[in-house]
Order: sequence, then structure tokens, then C-alpha cells
Amino acid sequence: MGDERLQTISLRVPEETYEKLKKYAEEHDSSVSDVVRGLIDGLFSGAPGPSPALEPPLPPSAPEPAPQPVAIPAEILELPEKVQAIMQYEIEMRNYVGTMACRVGELQQEVKRLLMVVFPFMPLPPWAVMSALANPVVQQLDKLAEKYYGDGA
Repeated sequence: MGDERLQTISLRVPEETYEKLKKYAEEHDSSVSDVVRGLIDGLFSGAPGPSPALEPPLPPSAPEPAPQPVAIPAEILELPEKVQAIMQYEIEMRNYVGTMACRVGELQQEVKRLLMVVFPFMPLPPWAVMSALANPVVQQLDKLAEKYYGDGA
């Protein structure tokens, strides 16, 4: 401390605090005055100094045992594979339905061509003509015709 002129400071502290300072000084092979000086220097320099108020650090205790691993049921582990299989199946079914829709359209076109060849002068296919004759309006017209014209109509 060479050239510095040191000043004396006297302070009063509770006996319990003094005992803690004394114990800390003994553990670190220094005096109570040196510990207090270090604390004051640390307070004004901003550097963390020793903290006699705290108990000395306890020796590290044995680490706690790791928790037992949780057993995950096999059904849960298989879920991602099942979801992927279901998604693949859905894609295949969509493709299949699309292919079948195209095939139905092709078959309808073939039936229309066949009907044009077999019944070239009929505006409706035979089943449409038959269903039109079974229409109640047509039946009423037939009855009216019989009424006015008789059986020769």
C-alpha cells in the first residue's frame, strides 16, 4: 500500500455478523480487517468481493439418479407408419376413382355411338321411349282420345 495514507474507520456490528466475518476470515487465512477492506474495495470498484454473510459453499452432493425411462407402448410407436400407409391408400383410391370416372365416360360415349347405329332415326333411346309411354300424362291423353274418337283413334 506504499504511499497511500490510510484512514481508520471504526464500526459497530452485531455479534452474529462479527462471528460470521471471523469464521470467513479463518477459512480464507486472513484477518477480519482484510475481509472488511476487501468488501469495501469491492463496493466502490464494482468488482464482486467476498461475501462473509453467506455460508461457505457446501461440497457438491452426489447427483440425483436419473429418472427411469418411460416405456412407450408399441402401438404408439407404430402410429407414424400406419398414418403413412393410410395416406398412401387414400392417394391410390383417389387415382382409382379418377380412372373409373374416365372409364364410365368412355363407356357412355360407346353406348351413344351404338344407339346411333342401331336406332338411327329415334331421338330417344328405347328405354326413354318406354318410360315416356308410362307417363301419366300420356295415359290421360290416350283416355281422352278413346273418349272422343272411340277405339279407332
